[in-house]
Amino acid sequence: MRKIAATYIFPITQAPIKNGILVCEDNGTIVKIIKPKGAFKEEAGVEFYSGIITPGFVALSNTLKNHNKIQNRKVWARGIAIVADIVHSTYVIGERNAYEFLPLNSSSLKQVIPSSLIISENDLESTSFLTEWFDSQEKHQHTKLADLLKSLSLDAAINLGLEEQFGSFDSGKRPGINLITGIGYQQMKLTSNFKIKRLL
Repeated sequence: MRKIAATYIFPITQAPIKNGILVCEDNGTIVKIIKPKGAFKEEAGVEFYSGIITPGFVALSNTLKNHNKIQNRKVWARGIAIVADIVHSTYVIGERNAYEFLPLNSSSLKQVIPSSLIISENDLESTSFLTEWFDSQEKHQHTKLADLLKSLSLDAAINLGLEEQFGSFDSGKRPGINLITGIGYQQMKLTSNFKIKRLL
């Protein structure tokens, strides 16, 4: 069992929780989120990170030609929990050192997927899709960070019909756990020096 705390936890299906504690099994299955009554207090067994904790990202691609390209730790480290080939109806669950290929139920796949959710094959090994988030945020000042994160987690999972397993920190899910640093907390936005680290 692990207890992971951060400046903010973004469960996606509820409002961000300041100094929250995410409780999960060792394999990343979510147990619960503890909402503190006040400031965070150091506690034995609790890992605290300065930054925000989010679910793993769900990458949708319609240009996935080389499956071997995504079978490496770089993709895992970028915070991507699933890579879905929406053309060939397969998806890949990423672990630290291996990816498992599974069939995608084409009947659950939405016919129209917003272009903003599509990530190119080359982008999977970089943070360029996150940079696009930042650029989008700068162009559209009204866009909230919570909405940006939701688009690459729960919204993408819903498009695949996999929202029961991925996309949010609801109990029983195993969505992957990411840490994002370089946040402007006053306006709750990504800054130009944001970084992502995969925790589970």
